Amino acid sequence: MWGTITHRVRTPDTPARYRVIDGLAVRMVASPGTAPTSTRVLLSVHGIDPVAVSLSGDPDHVKGWLGWPVISLDIAKDGKSAKMELYDGASRRNFAVTTGLIVETPDPARVRGQLKTEIEKIDFDLHFDLAATSSCQTDASRCGSDPAP
Repeated sequence: MWGTITHRVRTPDTPARYRVIDGLAVRMVASPGTAPTSTRVLLSVHGIDPVAVSLSGDPDHVKGWLGWPVISLDIAKDGKSAKMELYDGASRRNFAVTTGLIVETPDPARVRGQLKTEIEKIDFDLHFDLAATSSCQTDASRCGSDPAP
């Protein structure tokens, strides 16, 4: 996992470039036991504590306690596009990623990819190779093997 987020236009009190060092990936399903509809990848400039992740039960909660910037990618099933959210500490911005994304899934338990693109004067040069052994139910805050409430 490595990469950078570079702002072409920035304010004097923010770094021009951030180094992305950690991430996690989960397969998103419509309901338990169904095929994945997408893969959610979180990328962070800070280390992600796996114990805290296991206690969270929801990848959206995880991005709330990470230092910023944090990138959330909802990668389409075909791996050719994604919905991206960038949280920069002040705002959450959403983008459609249609170019510069390459995703490989050599086996069901891993997701490898690269995002190399420029969106709204921000350069993204990110590479990831992450375990994707868990699944989460879309819009239900349920991950892993937790029983239904």
